[in-house]
Amino acid sequence: MARRVGSRACDYCVTALSGIRRVMKAIIFLFAAIVLAGGPTLVRPAVGQPVLVELFASQNCRACPKAHETLRAVEADGANVLILTWSVDYWDYLGDADPMAMEESVERQRAYVEKFRLRGPYTPQTVYNGVVQCPGNRPRAVTRNLGKASDVVLPRASITAVGGALVVEGEAGAAGAVTLVEYLPDSAHATRMRNPVVRHALLGSFDGARLELAVPSCAHRCAVLLEMADRAVPAVLDLAGATAP
Repeated sequence: MARRVGSRACDYCVTALSGIRRVMKAIIFLFAAIVLAGGPTLVRPAVGQPVLVELFASQNCRACPKAHETLRAVEADGANVLILTWSVDYWDYLGDADPMAMEESVERQRAYVEKFRLRGPYTPQTVYNGVVQCPGNRPRAVTRNLGKASDVVLPRASITAVGGALVVEGEAGAAGAVTLVEYLPDSAHATRMRNPVVRHALLGSFDGARLELAVPSCAHRCAVLLEMADRAVPAVLDLAGATAP
């Protein structure tokens, strides 16, 4: 259980984990990158591919509303981003239980705590393509980290929808988990959160060979991600049944 520390008056909330660290089970680190003889071809993200921005937030976090507005402003300014908001429950003692909170959100954030060697999870944390992170209520830091994520070189990979299938292609250096993230557009909820996540599921694993998967059902709006050991390459897919933002 998380040990509650910090102050409500802080710019952003911090909570430290106590006890023995559990073995990391986060889906984003299911597969280590496989390096080909001679190494993979490293390129910057393909033109048109959005930067995946993950926000960890809570309705009981006093600094989170500013983070929601900061990310909405980034999107309104025309930045090519996919914003996903993961609600956590460790601030529920400050008020009512957050109805959007999921255990998957807490586990995912713990994986990032380990990756970035933080002393504990905090809100509002933003993570960019799984490679850099910062408080989401600091506009300058958000802008800076968007640029850093866009400049990171990575193995070549792509996810496309072809007919009734998802096609994953790329190099073995991009090996990882292919996951589905279902989220709510603004028309489906009454909060200021952007794209709150309601489901995260593993679709398959990618090892560098062309992979075809059936397009899964999606009640709202879904994104398909290729999640590697040290970053995530997103592809946004509006599946049957998706609602307009």
